[in-house]
Amino acid sequence: MKSSPEVITKIINHYLKLDGVNYGGKIKKINNSVISIYDGDYPMIEIIYEGKVPSLTPSLSSIIANDIQKITGLKHKKDFWLGVGFE
Repeated sequence: MKSSPEVITKIINHYLKLDGVNYGGKIKKINNSVISIYDGDYPMIEIIYEGKVPSLTPSLSSIIANDIQKITGLKHKKDFWLGVGFE
């Protein structure tokens, strides 16, 4: 059974607020919303960094999504959507 977008958002936000989970930059804010696509509603997590973080390969969003999956079992683009931005 698929968890609700609210439960998934809560799990991911808790993970992102752990010490050391900043990937080389300072997280300024985390925006949460719900997006609706053809097969249901999904949480959209947007991580906004202060300034810039190092350029990484693979991309920062891919690294974060993979780490979230390792820790929580939630899969990017299946259980949640993720965006990374800078201000």
